[in-house]
Amino acid sequence: MTFKNGKFISGLMYPKRKKDIFASLYREPRFPGGIKALDDFVSKNTDKCRDSIPQEITLIIHISEEGEPEYDQIITGDINNCQYEELIELVRKMPKWTPAVRYGRYVESSYVLRVKY
Repeated sequence: MTFKNGKFISGLMYPKRKKDIFASLYREPRFPGGIKALDDFVSKNTDKCRDSIPQEITLIIHISEEGEPEYDQIITGDINNCQYEELIELVRKMPKWTPAVRYGRYVESSYVLRVKY
């Protein structure tokens, strides 16, 4: 770890034999490839429901400390059964994320995902 004037600058951590470079002791979960890759993934895996209501759905997904995504709940939007199943499948198909970091350790976290129909 690198410190300057008593403040953390950067470092390496090796939890469970996995090398990860981080620039602070805190970090939110990250989709592989970043926000653009997440947007592309969502657009490729939605809009299969013919009777969907045009709107933005906000859902919460849980990211484990190993980076596994899991559906949690829908917090805004009225959806039909087809959209509900599609959103559950969307989260199931997601690759592993880079988990959140707190105090230099991987932790469970939540991520708010917006899906436009």
